[in-house]
Amino acid sequence: MTTEPTQPRVDFLTVISVAIVAYAAADLVHEALGHGLTCLLLGFRVTRLSTVALEGVSDGYLVPASGSVANLLFGALSLGFFHRVRGFGATRYFLWLFALINVLNGVGYLLFSGLSNFGDWSAVIADFRPH
Repeated sequence: MTTEPTQPRVDFLTVISVAIVAYAAADLVHEALGHGLTCLLLGFRVTRLSTVALEGVSDGYLVPASGSVANLLFGALSLGFFHRVRGFGATRYFLWLFALINVLNGVGYLLFSGLSNFGDWSAVIADFRPH
């Protein structure tokens, strides 16, 4: 008599919770660590921070570009940590999803914003001719 290996049980509440935390953390990376930290390091004033936007008194292209750059950086770091963790549990799932959301946000927002002339990257390319 042989026993077949059992599949690990999937806890959907954990899957949903990890996804919510990963998405919120990626948004914080973009707004707070990307735009906010750059704004503060360059000596500009942050006037408002929410889950979807950071408003600050700044000029130039560094602050608008820094959100996507932070997403790409954290996506790459998360992917590196993902490959170091063995097995597939909540931690590895978080790292994979966090990396995916950050990379998609970094590249996707760059393309969307640059092509539609709306958002962060429209401010970055505003002075380029043709943009």
